[in-house]
Amino acid sequence: RRRDRADETLQRIDGLLEERRRQLGNTAPVKKRKQYLADRNNVIIVKGWYLLAQDKLKDAEAYFDDYLGDAAANTNLRTGLAHAYLWRNWPRRALEQFEVVWELDPKDRKGLTGLGWTLHELNYRREALALADDLRQRYPTDLSVRDLWETLHVDMMWHLQPEFHLTREFSGSTEFGASLLLEKPVTPLFSLYARILRIEAWDDTDGGTDRNDWNRAGFGFRWIVLPELVWWMGMGFDVTGGDDFGLDTRLQWRPTDPLRITAEYNSFSLDVPIRPASRGVTAERADLDVLYVESDLREYGIGGGTQWFSDDNTYAYGTARYNQNLYSHPDVKIRGGFEAYYGTYSKQDVDYYSPKYEWSLLLTPSIQWVNFIRYERKSLSAVYLRAGVGGEDGYSTYPVGGVTFEQTYVHSKTFDLTAGVSYDLRIYDGDYTHVLGLYLVLNWYL
Repeated sequence: RRRDRADETLQRIDGLLEERRRQLGNTAPVKKRKQYLADRNNVIIVKGWYLLAQDKLKDAEAYFDDYLGDAAANTNLRTGLAHAYLWRNWPRRALEQFEVVWELDPKDRKGLTGLGWTLHELNYRREALALADDLRQRYPTDLSVRDLWETLHVDMMWHLQPEFHLTREFSGSTEFGASLLLEKPVTPLFSLYARILRIEAWDDTDGGTDRNDWNRAGFGFRWIVLPELVWWMGMGFDVTGGDDFGLDTRLQWRPTDPLRITAEYNSFSLDVPIRPASRGVTAERADLDVLYVESDLREYGIGGGTQWFSDDNTYAYGTARYNQNLYSHPDVKIRGGFEAYYGTYSKQDVDYYSPKYEWSLLLTPSIQWVNFIRYERKSLSAVYLRAGVGGEDGYSTYPVGGVTFEQTYVHSKTFDLTAGVSYDLRIYDGDYTHVLGLYLVLNWYL
């Protein structure tokens, strides 16, 4: 990661190669000329990988593609192009290139390792595991092979995920939630999970206190039905009363590299705003989200859904969003975008915030940076900003915004921790409300 030294070294190598070229001339022995050409070709490949290592993926793609025009059978160039495709979020394109590499040279270790990562990304999990096991047997000391093998076998471990969140609105509304997920893959394509959950919500805005809590447990499965289609299905119930059964199902379809469509239905959802939640309101909900990831540089999304509250109020919403890369470096990434939102409530004669309609238009810049990386251990920080305007039925337009600071610590492939704190300035019935949030997520593979 000492890129200044890397730049200097490449410049020195270019100088040495140019000096050798002048010394060889046209009368040098064939053996020396072949050695010079081999060294020059190695430097060409190293420069392409150096572009990849700097997250200059678009430039690396063009670089490898250009040289392949003159050396289509060079597996090193084609492997570099395949990795550029993979890291630009185009795994199907990458797969085509890796398969060509395999045909040209079945022993190309770097190409086979990249093929394993690509098969895993495309949900060909059995094939990826078999390939990783084979590579591990053949090349037990290769660190790239070992990285692939360990990562794919982590996916087959028990997964324990505790999660906590706290939201405090300084109008008197508070919500606390804690959950514990335990998941175990049965096969590379099918896993079972169990979850316990506690949610508390209370509101003392009007002097009194409305308070409700839920204690639920559930179980379900995650099934890769097809490489393009993943299905989650779960059932939950109240552990204290043995009632309030609910069904939660989600389908995610990725028909092409860029397009990802997610549909979800939950017959007993606790994901409702704090104020109605404090009054014991739950919801039946359905959501649809369409995400188009053009490349590593930009993405677009639209979504919408409906919540049918248990008090016969109905909430419907729609969102549109755009996000793009502004600056990319292995240690610092800056992105910018916007998000538009519109929501409606069917009832206004309720004792919580329920406008006929509300809307917001926000700019959403973010910055992420690396604090340190040492082998598998790393510390990452991020700041997500929200700034724009919002409004609601019967009131004017107001400036709104917020900020989230997130800290991630990765100890190893089997243990990581993410924590965040947020602040938002929101509008309720024409009045500003300050909102603080905290969350903590731990992932532990056993």
